[in-house]
Amino acid sequence: MTCMSLIRKLVSSLKPGEIFTTRECMVYGGRSAVDNSLYKLVKSGVIERLARGVFVSVAKRKASYTSEEIAAVKARSFGRKTFDHGSSLASMRQLPVDELKNYFALTRSSTSFFTTNGRIRMRIASGRKEHLAHTTPGDIIRALWHLGNGVCTLNLVKQVVTLWNKNEVSAILREASWMPYWLLSLFRQVTGPSWLRVATEVISERSRAARGNEPPHQL
Repeated sequence: MTCMSLIRKLVSSLKPGEIFTTRECMVYGGRSAVDNSLYKLVKSGVIERLARGVFVSVAKRKASYTSEEIAAVKARSFGRKTFDHGSSLASMRQLPVDELKNYFALTRSSTSFFTTNGRIRMRIASGRKEHLAHTTPGDIIRALWHLGNGVCTLNLVKQVVTLWNKNEVSAILREASWMPYWLLSLFRQVTGPSWLRVATEVISERSRAARGNEPPHQL
């Protein structure tokens, strides 16, 4: 079968609304043959290009695709992951920030590209920020971190902490080792006794875990 025929079979096998990428088609032929086939399918109205290397079936497409969906597929095709940018997290929590539209955090190198929703920018995140992604405590820390030392003041941290219950405060403090030092210092000042309590609990848990990993005592 020709490269074009194989790509047509792929398109016909897609689930409703499913997105596919050029990389998925590279098993069907050389780069030139794949690019030419995709170009002809776009020109003939069989598929639509959402971004460079990102396509949908015209017959099976959804009414619209979010920037998040396009960015996630684009990143995944290169073995990377995306997560919410700090500006978006801060904006969602009504913190004093100008949200950067169509910005996403990305594992490994930064990139940007045009889509049907405008230009998407993906900025590399540090290992600590990547560790904090996809959890509520981690997202709160990254939102405050994005504001930066100076905009994120002691009073602002106080205002944020008053909205949380005891368990939520504890969950945040358990991630303290991943915070930048200036933010860690603010939390330490605001939470006081809670900070000491959680620190003690963490030390005790690590001690128990260490004892559990010790080899059996030899008589």
